[in-house]
Amino acid sequence: MKRNFALIFAGGLTVIVATAIVIVMLSVLVTPTEADQAQPEPVVENVPALQSQPVDFEAAAQAVNQQVEATIQAREGALQEQISQRQAALAELDQTAQTQINQLQAQLIDLQSQIDQTTANLPAMQANAAALQQAIQQDEATFQAEMSRLADTEQQLRGQLEAGQAQLNLAYNELAQRQAAAAAVVNSSGGGRSHDDDDDHERHDDDEHEGHDDDD
Repeated sequence: MKRNFALIFAGGLTVIVATAIVIVMLSVLVTPTEADQAQPEPVVENVPALQSQPVDFEAAAQAVNQQVEATIQAREGALQEQISQRQAALAELDQTAQTQINQLQAQLIDLQSQIDQTTANLPAMQANAAALQQAIQQDEATFQAEMSRLADTEQQLRGQLEAGQAQLNLAYNELAQRQAAAAAVVNSSGGGRSHDDDDDHERHDDDEHEGHDDDD
């Protein structure tokens, strides 16, 4: 497009130069005619001088064409340089953009790979989560059952302990009553037999205590 503009500009400049050449040629041709009208009787000696210095229109046209071509070439050179600079800038920009595009594409590929991997692992993760949830529920049920069993065992042991404590208290009460009764008998008896009675009473208490131990 720029070259077409340059050619159009060169064509217009050529037309202008050609018009200028035509005007110069006409002015050269018209000037002797007016001189002849001002001087109806020209001097004969001037004719050879005019004939010896003819106007070289071809050389003038060539000079103008050369100047026009030089201008066009200079203009084309400047335009070509601008085009080269812009092409270089575009190439650099394209290279930078291409590098960024390649980086983005690599990142997208990596991201897509991660998404695919996550999608592929999702069923297994869901299955593991379901199994873990089921295991937690089972463990909770087992824990609750174990806690209930321990509570029942504790209740049973507490009942047995209370029963044993009651039996022990009863045995102690019976023993205290027997000891009190024996002491009353000893006090009411004579003094000579008190020592023997005490020995017999102690033996009797030992036998009764052993009997209670056997019952327990």
